[in-house]
Amino acid sequence: MSYRNNPLIGSLGPILTGKQIQELLTIRPAYDESERSLATHLRPHAAFSMRRLFVPTPQHTSVVAEIDILLRQGYVHRNPLDLNYRRQVLRDKMLLKNNNVPPERFRTGIQLGTAAMGPAGTGKTMSFECGISNYPQVINHCYEVSGANIAFKQVTVLKLNMFQDASLKALGIEFFNQLSATVNEPVREKWGIDRCNRNDIQSRIYLACMEYCVGMIVVDEVQNISALGDNYATVLRYFVRIMNTVGVPVALIGTNTARALIDADLAASRRFLGNIPAFTPFVKGVMWTQFIKELWRYQYLNCYTAVDGLDELILELTGGIPDLVVKLYLLIQLRLFGKKSEVIDKSVIKQTADLLLYSVRNRIDEIKGTVPASAGLARTLAGANEEFMQHANEECSRIGATVIFADAKPAPPVEIITAATAQENSDTSLIGAKSISDAKGRLARRGQLGLNR
Repeated sequence: MSYRNNPLIGSLGPILTGKQIQELLTIRPAYDESERSLATHLRPHAAFSMRRLFVPTPQHTSVVAEIDILLRQGYVHRNPLDLNYRRQVLRDKMLLKNNNVPPERFRTGIQLGTAAMGPAGTGKTMSFECGISNYPQVINHCYEVSGANIAFKQVTVLKLNMFQDASLKALGIEFFNQLSATVNEPVREKWGIDRCNRNDIQSRIYLACMEYCVGMIVVDEVQNISALGDNYATVLRYFVRIMNTVGVPVALIGTNTARALIDADLAASRRFLGNIPAFTPFVKGVMWTQFIKELWRYQYLNCYTAVDGLDELILELTGGIPDLVVKLYLLIQLRLFGKKSEVIDKSVIKQTADLLLYSVRNRIDEIKGTVPASAGLARTLAGANEEFMQHANEECSRIGATVIFADAKPAPPVEIITAATAQENSDTSLIGAKSISDAKGRLARRGQLGLNR
């Protein structure tokens, strides 16, 4: 198999089965019915746990499978232990340092891109984050190959978050910001990124992908990227050139607006034809029934209300957007805590929906993707999130509660230090090196580092 004897692929771990992918994606926060009898000011703290609930659909599971395939396929022709590849990397680095761009070696290869498109709030970003979490962020390698000592650092996935009306230069700066944070090195400052134009930054992205063995680039909210006067095809070709030149897969996450822009450029869009189906809101059926059943069990009212007869109203009011469904259900409970009657009925649902969704009520069809999105939709969605937090804080203050969220900590780098061959004259001084800097220091002192910049 083409995956053998490639440390970049071997360090990714085993390929997940369908059942394991389902388990990776499914997030069911702990729930205890006894929490319904907690003091009124404590129940909001328990109720906010439902915000973490994630019930995967076939679209979500296909994202994780696609990430794994593209990540491994992107490494097939990039093996730092192969002498010919190391020589090619050194030649390409010299070209880039002389302001020349390497050839597009992967133009005729397999498709190395994919796209996840659909309305906001349907779990596109969440499914990517779950898939990415299956791999270490940074892996430090150190090997002996036929008497040569090789040390390098592998960054599996870089996820870039694009802000409203971001430019191509902003994309490059975001790339190096995320790279610096991931490897815990001031790469942006050391490489002088702020003094570069967008073309210079692209050359440095090529160099960084080679230097740090980047496995995949994920660009979220891709519809926010503008080309500073050029059409959207310029943006697509920017990504395609990265895939064709370095062989790094690129995954795009965006709304249906971005899908329309990608489909308009057939030359570039073929690179983003993957196995990820379009994300859609829930409609009445088995998937909706399963989702609302999972969500409804997180009820913290002192009088339990069954979902029978209420799910269709919630589906209608929220347009089937999972994020809006969860927020509506949570805010309903927050508004009922401490009231004389803590019972969910249709009037309470409608009143809460009017309070929560008034800013997006007239734009539900745009959010669902059934009609083209107009300008300002992203700001409207951001405003809806702010409105939700404002109403949630008001209800919590009413009963003397304050909700505090904890920040997740990234996983530490993984160290892989081993001997690739067992020759009698092999130098094993690198085995047991404490870190990549330790290994590089030992190699540099003996002048045997094979991947110096």
